Amino acid sequence: MSLLLNGTDGVTYNDGTLQSSAPVGRNRIINGNMQIAQRGTSVTGSTAAAAYISLDRWASHASGATYNISQESVTVGGETGLPTTFTKYLKFNPTTGADNCGIWQTIEDVDSVQGTYTLSFYAKGTNPAGGSIGISLMQNFGSGGSTTVNTPDAETFTLTGTWQRFTFTITPPSITGKTIGTASYYRIFFNQKADDNSATAWTLDITGVQLEVGTTATDFENLQYGQQLALCQRYFERYNGGVDGGIPQGVARTDLGNRPEINLFYLEKRANPTISGDSTVNCNTMANTNVATTGGPHSFVGTGPRGANLFYYTASGVVAGALSGIVLIVLNGASDYINIDAEL
Repeated sequence: MSLLLNGTDGVTYNDGTLQSSAPVGRNRIINGNMQIAQRGTSVTGSTAAAAYISLDRWASHASGATYNISQESVTVGGETGLPTTFTKYLKFNPTTGADNCGIWQTIEDVDSVQGTYTLSFYAKGTNPAGGSIGISLMQNFGSGGSTTVNTPDAETFTLTGTWQRFTFTITPPSITGKTIGTASYYRIFFNQKADDNSATAWTLDITGVQLEVGTTATDFENLQYGQQLALCQRYFERYNGGVDGGIPQGVARTDLGNRPEINLFYLEKRANPTISGDSTVNCNTMANTNVATTGGPHSFVGTGPRGANLFYYTASGVVAGALSGIVLIVLNGASDYINIDAEL
């Protein structure tokens, strides 16, 4: 195979494909190829607003609408207009539309998106009654920071029944003179336009979302699945029942109330997370006594970016000091879960 090296564009092969010279990590969008869905692959009939309920890093917003959201698979062998590297896409389907309903991605740190950027993505579907979909932009300066800067419907695009690649050049307002507080962010929102209050149903199929420095849309940066998952888990991590089974968590003991104390460890989060779990999650010890605890409820105390200091689980028939050695948090049922959530 012949190839052409170019220090600006990258490597062009004899079949005309281009491998960009841009560095790995150029895409500011996480899970832009819609591979990761830790919370689940579909939700129907939702009216949730500003909610992470399906695909990782993609929040859905009702704004009065009722919608379905799901992770879909590309037809084996490919679909017209879509590169064969893509295998998944996000489907957002308001069955009852409303102005400003849609999906968004929130990018950590408002000052991380400054200067000129190119936004690109592949999309198909059916349009809202207004005839097009908006792209709204937001600079949020965080708690204690300057006033939020909104740019509603900064761009628009019109869908057809065939995949198309859309590209837009974005230059966020300068943050010079602004105060940046805690948990600031930049947001890209694909939405039914603010001036379109029709209840007509519509559908957006979207994948390959990329935001990169400069005025050129390069080929989508396809990271390996594990790389993409790790990026998602900076913000959210879930242990699922029926999949993860027993989670080893180190040495345990009992407190004065004869409750097991267990250290729960996880991948480092962007901030101290909120931890929640199903009420039927069990805690078993692999110590000499083989004590199994049942009952509830449980709670998480002293959470940090890398672990929760204690996992309390109310037990019956446990003698103080009986728990020791390696402990498993056991997710027995298919619906059991532990969520570790640090989303913006």
